[in-house]
Amino acid sequence: MSKKIGFFVLFAAVVVDAVAMFLYGGSYAKTQSAYIWMAVAAVIGLVAAFAGPKAPAICNWGPAVAAAAMAAGIAYGATVMSDPIGYYISGLYQFSTLQPWIIYTTVGVIALVLFLVAGFMGVASED
Repeated sequence: MSKKIGFFVLFAAVVVDAVAMFLYGGSYAKTQSAYIWMAVAAVIGLVAAFAGPKAPAICNWGPAVAAAAMAAGIAYGATVMSDPIGYYISGLYQFSTLQPWIIYTTVGVIALVLFLVAGFMGVASED
């Protein structure tokens, strides 16, 4: 298996995903589903990056599946914040309540984009 630059982009996406999971802990409202989906994305990314020397075709599908799992994690993280966002708009909360969630979402979207880029670049050469 010959590694492509997508391998390194995929590995960076897994690292950024791990940072997003850490940052999600500081959010005002959390759900376990978001953690689970982000962890699934990280595991799929690692498996696609390192466990595909004999099956590069399967290895190259990993980033797309990881991107879908990361998108689900971001979506679950956003759904539980609907009330705090509404309370912020109505003036009951301050920006400091939303700031950790906004930072997590930004980092999570960066991980999602990296997963997608790695999927388009390919992780392994099919020799």
